[in-house]
Amino acid sequence: MDDRSEPRRSMTDRVLLEIAAFDPASALVAARSGADRIELCRDAAAGGLTPPLDWVREVTEATDLPVVVMVRAHADGWTFSPTEHAAMREDARRVLDAGAAGIVWGALDRTGRIASDALRALVETAGPSPVIVHRAVDAARDLDEAMDALVACGARRVLTSGGTANALAGADRLAHLIERLGADLAVMPGGGVRASNVAEVVPRTGAREVHSGASLPGSGHVDAIEVRRLRAVLDALRA
Repeated sequence: MDDRSEPRRSMTDRVLLEIAAFDPASALVAARSGADRIELCRDAAAGGLTPPLDWVREVTEATDLPVVVMVRAHADGWTFSPTEHAAMREDARRVLDAGAAGIVWGALDRTGRIASDALRALVETAGPSPVIVHRAVDAARDLDEAMDALVACGARRVLTSGGTANALAGADRLAHLIERLGADLAVMPGGGVRASNVAEVVPRTGAREVHSGASLPGSGHVDAIEVRRLRAVLDALRA
């Protein structure tokens, strides 16, 4: 597996900063400004969809940071047909071949549970590359049940706000999940994480990594200044 797949770190290392980028230019701004990992997708208004392969190649060739890529067929909720799941698995193969370090995915069945069969199939498709489940999990009918399903299916990481509107509001629930899941599943707080609140989110949750859009106001483009501020706050927490 490519050395970029997962940054090596110990519990004494700095808190890892993942930045969501909705275009290649934003991804490279994040990479230059202090991000440790990039989540690449398109269509910020939709919450992220599968990006073009050209974007994946452009970003992975331009940075040594791990770039995980969202695979999402549509923005109409979190339920997908068997045909759409098959298409997402094929998209996963393509983006991994194009240089992605992992796949970001999320789906529920019609009862509000994790679409476990589809997740197992995706984990098998991804092989040694990690599958990360995004905030679809926050719409699950039971968050603890959903987390157990992710572990059982072989997901490696989950992006979550703790089932609330944002990570700060869900800090207590996130702390519970991080303590309960331990090494079985990396829990990454996300949703409204900014330089102005990350100094509260991290100590309250015990998180070792956080996710932020770090976007300019009213824009889906990454703000270099916000990324630098996030990095500075996180480094100050370690000091």
